[in-house]
Amino acid sequence: MKRARLILIIIAIVSLLVGIAIFILTGGNKHNVLPLISLGEKYLGEEEYEEAVLSFSRAINIEPKTARAYYGRARALLGQGNDEQSIEDLLYVAQLAPDKRNKIDWMIDKIGRGEGDDLILLPFRDDVRSDDEFAHLDITSDDREIAVVLDTSGSMDGSPLEATKNASRGFIHKILQEYADIGIITFNSGANAVADFSMNEAYLQQSLENIYAGGGTETGSGLSLAYEMLQNSGARQKIIVLMSDGESQDDPLPIAQEIKDSGITIYTLGFFSEIGNKAYVQSIMEGVASEGCHYEVDSTQVLQGFFDDIASQINGQKYYYIRMACPVDVSVKYNGEKLESQGAIESRRTSFGTLTFEENTQEDESFEDNSSDKRIKVLRLKSDADYDIQIFGNGKGKMEYTIGFMDENGEYSDMRKFKSIPITRKTEINTVAAETATTTLEVDTDGDGKVDVKYRAGKNGRGEIVDISKIAVIIICCIAVVLIFIIIMVLIRKHRKNVKGRA
Repeated sequence: MKRARLILIIIAIVSLLVGIAIFILTGGNKHNVLPLISLGEKYLGEEEYEEAVLSFSRAINIEPKTARAYYGRARALLGQGNDEQSIEDLLYVAQLAPDKRNKIDWMIDKIGRGEGDDLILLPFRDDVRSDDEFAHLDITSDDREIAVVLDTSGSMDGSPLEATKNASRGFIHKILQEYADIGIITFNSGANAVADFSMNEAYLQQSLENIYAGGGTETGSGLSLAYEMLQNSGARQKIIVLMSDGESQDDPLPIAQEIKDSGITIYTLGFFSEIGNKAYVQSIMEGVASEGCHYEVDSTQVLQGFFDDIASQINGQKYYYIRMACPVDVSVKYNGEKLESQGAIESRRTSFGTLTFEENTQEDESFEDNSSDKRIKVLRLKSDADYDIQIFGNGKGKMEYTIGFMDENGEYSDMRKFKSIPITRKTEINTVAAETATTTLEVDTDGDGKVDVKYRAGKNGRGEIVDISKIAVIIICCIAVVLIFIIIMVLIRKHRKNVKGRA
């Protein structure tokens, strides 16, 4: 009886664990449906209708009452020529989303007239109810909308503006490969929307041709207009990419904070080589950006590369973001390539990542040795691999070290920060950029090759000194517990044998 009860308890526990595992692996909630819907819409844009049907069907299996998934599958079925099944899905959309009833009735009528192919890319959010409304609709994406905000002040005249146009052309082309809308805003003494959100590359590229430089630098105005345009959007993901070469004549920080609080991601790209007060302007642009999303540009020659980096990140390439505000140099080697700050004047680029520099706004007392390299070093390393990072003191002061990890939405949702680590010219630090539960900095304070201090931080944590002696005590205690357990088990078995022998 007892044995049967024990078996039932074990079965119940195993069933519970299996249920939890299935819940986690299959998503268990609507949030995990969105990537499948986005993937299906991407396939629609690429005319991969069979793959689109599979993606939308998987979303429906997870969340059977998602109208947008049925709507997407209906469009994919139209692409396959399966009008009958498409109409069935559309009728179910009308049940799940009654506000779309008029739109669905019009679509079904259009399919009946043999004009269903026109509807394949019609977004879910646009309430088109007639042929006339449809004729004047610019097809856009339900997935992502990106506002490109470009500085066209007088200081941009000439080669800076031409380099910005060229870089923007490449950015637009790369982003459009992954099915998204782009709008273009310019700002100088005010802001102007030169292109509304669209996936029409020819229209967007032509809009760049009509951009000219002149006037002041009201960065806040450009951000405000971009925010206004994005607020009217129904896209799942909203992004602003801001490029500027000068100090703003208005304060962009309040509107930037409001935008970020609304869930919109802001990337900033600063080109400040001609500015005297470079450190201050960099700090403002970094404050405007979402955490980890400020890029620094040394010259117009490398502008394209950094626009490409932002496009890659938006399109799903994950990066480790590492920032060192300190009197140190850094070295990262991978597959025969190297990123090294010592002796470097401008940014460095490899196939696995980049190293850039920013001026430091800290007070001089933070750096006790005026001959040290006070620039902030920023690494962005593709998270497809793990990297050994070596840090060397080049002066005396204190180091702040931050490493950020991206989530599935391309946001740095895990930032681990280490504050006020003492640095001298003898200090050597080893650490690893890898997606692990904790990040550890091993510090050799006197350069003798031995680790003197360890700092450790977990997810969104602060670095704390690891007491190696405590770890040793814990290990010894664990070993002692195991040995005691083994001894007890041996004694129990010996006792049982003695009892049986007497019997």
